[in-house]
Amino acid sequence: MGLENDIQVSPKRDRGSAATASDLRSSSLPNPDQLDRQSHSAGNRHRGRKVESDPVREHAHTYRNVGEEEARRAIELKTKLTIPEDAEVSIEPSAGRGYRKVHFAWQQDGERFEVYWHTKTSTKMVGKYPTIRLNRYSRENGPEVGLLERGNKEMTWIPEKTWHAQKAKLTMLGRISSRNEQQEKQYKEAKQLMQAGHITDNATRPAR
Repeated sequence: MGLENDIQVSPKRDRGSAATASDLRSSSLPNPDQLDRQSHSAGNRHRGRKVESDPVREHAHTYRNVGEEEARRAIELKTKLTIPEDAEVSIEPSAGRGYRKVHFAWQQDGERFEVYWHTKTSTKMVGKYPTIRLNRYSRENGPEVGLLERGNKEMTWIPEKTWHAQKAKLTMLGRISSRNEQQEKQYKEAKQLMQAGHITDNATRPAR
């Protein structure tokens, strides 16, 4: 369910309680600080050899200070949604592929909301800020994706199947080096929709 249905949320807990080891599904993975020390040690052993950086893990490390409170504040500020105090919370410091992710889920008026705050998920992501993704599920409308288009203050929702179709179109057209006029128009429309669905969090301060 949703674009990132691999998430397993933790049981509901009080907002003020500290995260435990069971809250972190990726606790067996090395944390960003360990990764930095390992990279530094490797650099010392192989001086003179070019070591490729990992922008995804580097971006996660930059925002290693972001937890439930920081992500909640950013989401509510940018989307105008109010996350209930008893929302389910899952924090993944490495998320399996190096990026940091905080996930909230709750039921409201017969609908289920799932909201994600995350750092860069791939080297292709443009921009230096984390992003916010929103999913909503109801019997009446089915799965939907939340959009916040530039210049708009109110959220809009589109069917998840439309989101996936535009995402696939963007990928396909992006592989064409010389697009014709119609293809270029479709490419720009798909790109704008993807950008609207990845809400920029430029308010959260990175770790020092």
